[in-house]
Amino acid sequence: MNKKYRALSRIFLVAGALLLGGSLSGCIAIGSVSQTTTEDGGSSSSAEREITPAPVPRESKQDEARPEVQQKVTESNCLDGTERRRLQLNGSQDSAVWVGDIVEPHGASYRLRTVLKDDGCLISGSFEYQGLNCSGIWEAPKIVEMSEPSNEPQTIRVHFVERVNHNPDGACADVAEVSILSGPGGMFYSSTWARDDGEVTASRTLLQPE
Repeated sequence: MNKKYRALSRIFLVAGALLLGGSLSGCIAIGSVSQTTTEDGGSSSSAEREITPAPVPRESKQDEARPEVQQKVTESNCLDGTERRRLQLNGSQDSAVWVGDIVEPHGASYRLRTVLKDDGCLISGSFEYQGLNCSGIWEAPKIVEMSEPSNEPQTIRVHFVERVNHNPDGACADVAEVSILSGPGGMFYSSTWARDDGEVTASRTLLQPE
C-alpha cells in the first residue's frame, strides 16, 4: 500500500506541475500583447497607434492670400510709402530718349539728346549736347507743376539741376537750371545758366522722341 500510495503521489505531482506550467505559459502569451487604456475606458494597441497618421496642419485662407496683397501694395506704392503717380513725364513709358535742336541767342547751335526716366516714383535724366562735346546728368528733380484732372489736359513740369561731368573743350557751363514740361503740346525743354562774363543766358526747344 505504501508503494502504491507513493507512486500515485508522484503521478499527481507531475500532472499538477504540467498543468501549472501550461497556465503560466498561457499568462505569458496573453501578456505579450501590449495594450493601453484610454481616458474614456477604451483600449488601443500599439499597432493601431502606429497606423493612425498624424493630422497635417493646413494653411488658412488668410495666409494663402497674403502674398497677393503684398504684391499689389508694392506695385501701387513707392519705396517711401507714397502712392505712385499716374502722370509721368514719358507717358506710359518708364524711360524714353528725346532730342531737340537748340539755337542760342549768341548764335551757337547744337542738338540736345536726353534720356528721361520716370516710373511714377523717381525721376532722373542724363544729357548730351551734341556739337559742344559735353554731357552730364540732371539731378535733384523737383515737380513744380502737375495737373491731372480727367476733363482737362494733363501737364507735369519738373525742374532739374544740370551738372556737366564731361566738358573737354570748356564749351558748357558747369551748372545750369533745366525745366522739362510734358503736356498735350509735347515735351518742352528750357535752360538758364551764367556765362563766364556773368551774363545769364537761356535756351529752349521742343523735344521729339528719338
